[in-house]
Amino acid sequence: MNKELLEAMERDMRISPYADELEKYYISRMVYSGLVQWLRVATQDEIYGENATKSKIYLLNRGREILSYFVVAFPDVEDYFLNSNGEFIVDEAVKDIREKMILSGELTEVGENKNITIPKYSEEACSLGYSRLIGINDSNIRCDFVGITRIYENQKSEKWCIVHNRVDCLEYLEWLYKNVVWTQCNNLGQYEIFDSTINKVPYQSWSDKPNKTIEYHIGRMSLYNGMYEYWLLKFKNGIWYQAPFSSVLREFKEERRIFLALRKINKNAINANFEYKGKVVILNLFCRLPLKEEIMLDTFCWPQKRFNDKLNYVVPYKIWDGIKEVLESDLGIDMREKM
Repeated sequence: MNKELLEAMERDMRISPYADELEKYYISRMVYSGLVQWLRVATQDEIYGENATKSKIYLLNRGREILSYFVVAFPDVEDYFLNSNGEFIVDEAVKDIREKMILSGELTEVGENKNITIPKYSEEACSLGYSRLIGINDSNIRCDFVGITRIYENQKSEKWCIVHNRVDCLEYLEWLYKNVVWTQCNNLGQYEIFDSTINKVPYQSWSDKPNKTIEYHIGRMSLYNGMYEYWLLKFKNGIWYQAPFSSVLREFKEERRIFLALRKINKNAINANFEYKGKVVILNLFCRLPLKEEIMLDTFCWPQKRFNDKLNYVVPYKIWDGIKEVLESDLGIDMREKM
């Protein structure tokens, strides 16, 4: 292991291990955030006298070089970048992190060919007393690298802005089911129906026996390769009604918000566990979140066990209150502290 490089990364990124964190996971978090910074800087590489934009292929090639170098310097982190078959997948990891940066606003697509650059430098309030840095400038602000972004203490940040355009899942559910165009469903048997009254994780909560004691439902039809088509369902006055998912609902994975809202409205909220570990909080989810909130976690937190872990996160304590508020208030998740 390259201890000199490790010490330099600790110093520059202000990342430190939490109590009882395995060394390989700690170093993996640093490599994860370090790769992000190198991809950010690589957008400014000068080629033929220009540094305006870079193709996705260029960033993939640079990211492949950088991640491969990190694995040579810290062999144990290779486990963090394996797939389910135990194969080291450099390209997939770089693509995944690059796309997270685009979704979070750390990188920007421009032009018809969707080349990549960094956005104009800005500082954005993200939580009480902290701001997020976007882009690159010459300031000497001492910032903490967290997930795929950077934050710094800023007393001018007086409100929670960890995620924009927040919405209460129960209000959203009521609005959605009152405003879609319903048609009578004459073939309920084509659907598996989500049972929001049982205490199981969502992927185990599908049944071909509809619960007629509740009005709002969501159904799915199997497509291919484990894909599904989701439909809104309603049972009222002895009649079943259906409404298709819009393209927006599909794109933003809003079926997940509906799962959470249906569980909440039936007094059966999905829970999540968290544990304080000094400067961080370990968050364990039991289902994936809607895309907007998943982007929030991918932006400000580290995946705990793999680069693409969507259920277990290391959350900086400095912004935990904002994260917890979104999970509880917006998504209706029952947050339970491990004792």
